[in-house]
Order: sequence, then C-alpha cells, then structure tokens
Amino acid sequence: MKKNEILKLISKRLGIQKNTVEDVLETFLDIARQELENGGEIPIPPLGRFKVQKYKERNSRNPKTGEAIIVPEKNKVVFKQSKFLKESVAGLPPTTMTGIDLQAARKKHSGQLSLLD
Repeated sequence: MKKNEILKLISKRLGIQKNTVEDVLETFLDIARQELENGGEIPIPPLGRFKVQKYKERNSRNPKTGEAIIVPEKNKVVFKQSKFLKESVAGLPPTTMTGIDLQAARKKHSGQLSLLD
C-alpha cells in the first residue's frame, strides 16, 4: 500500500481533508524519527513496536578476499511484532488469537495512537 492510498483511506474513514491527514502523518513520522534517533521506541498497539537495536563492533571476513576486517558498531531500527499481529497474519481465527479482547485493548491504549479502529 502506498502513502497516498493510506491518506485517502484515513481521510474517508474519519471524514477529514486529505491535507489534514497528511499533516498529522508527517508530524507523527517526524516525532517517531526523533524518538528513534534518541534511542527510544515507538509502540503501535496492537501491531508491535519499533526500537533501536545496538550492534557492537565485531571481527569478520571479507567473503570475496577472505581478508579479516572489523565491522564497526552500529544502530539499526527493528520492528518487534506483537503476538496479535503474528497470529492475525498467520490466518488464525479471532477466537484462537491469544484471546485478545479488542474492546479491552482500546481502553488500555486510549489516548495513544492506535490502529484498532
């Protein structure tokens, strides 16, 4: 799905202008980027969360030449899927999907950005 398609769907579902939706999405993405740059994490209930994984410097070999090299430490953004998303994508029926109660999840995460609606 492309960004433009997402904007149209949100605009239609909420009955607000596409430009407003785009402003909100761009603001969210900017906040998320800043949070990740600072080593934080971004939860998106009930899908999962984005976080920064730190990898230490390590020794390795160049696969072509066999030469020993040092791979510098680095940070990488990773997505940790929730059990709900994992089972949902696997096609499990809602009754067997970890027993998640969407109403309870909505209450628990009220006030947070949520894709439950």
